Amino acid sequence: MTPPPPRKKSLALPLIGLLALLPGLVMYGFAKGEATRLASDWVYLSAPLLLLGGAAAVLLLQRLWSKPGLIAGALGVGGALIFLTVSLNASITQRVRWQEASRQLRDTQAFCDGKPAPNPRAMAFDPKGRNGTVFFHSGPSGHAEAMYASELRAWEPSEYQIDQAALVGCLTEKRTVVERCQGYEGGAIAVRTRIDLEAKLYSIQTGELVFEQTFPGTTPRACAGMESFYGKSKELAITGERVAEAEALKALTAKLR
Repeated sequence: MTPPPPRKKSLALPLIGLLALLPGLVMYGFAKGEATRLASDWVYLSAPLLLLGGAAAVLLLQRLWSKPGLIAGALGVGGALIFLTVSLNASITQRVRWQEASRQLRDTQAFCDGKPAPNPRAMAFDPKGRNGTVFFHSGPSGHAEAMYASELRAWEPSEYQIDQAALVGCLTEKRTVVERCQGYEGGAIAVRTRIDLEAKLYSIQTGELVFEQTFPGTTPRACAGMESFYGKSKELAITGERVAEAEALKALTAKLR
């Protein structure tokens, strides 16, 4: 009596297991784009799904082509998992370095707050070459804010990296009282104020001040014989216009080149 042929194993189970690859790869993409360490939530979520999908792929090949399929599947899936791990680790390493360099560049704001902290990672200042520069503008409050002049963004380091910056530029508004006009009803006074712009460039690498100049603002109008005081205020501010950005830019670019 002829024995019955061996029952062919079903492909349904490995095919179902392969479905884990899609969400696994999607989550791996999030890990590659956002994770800052291998022990991250996205890695924890994607790893078991990729392993499950990889095991299903090996099982599928084994059932299709027996031992040769098993060997080919194990080598292929093992190589793919190693490649994904190495690629993910490289992306994480690059992102961590970028974030640290970016943080250090933002921290150069301390130069404008009177606390220069030299950073050896920055580029050396080259008097004859192009110097990547990050600018901060301090308003009347004295607090350094983000760069404000669009023309100056041409000197911002590419990708906002400390190792591509040589200078930090501090643009600080200084208010100078030109005159206090008195003699108005109720003892009110009018204060004429000029807004000057103080520009300083520091070498990030050494902390050295390489440029300093004050640009005077427009002289405020004269006090009138009669002024309008609003509400219960006894003081009126007569303020001149701020320094034109183009004027400061012309002097700064001689150093930035």
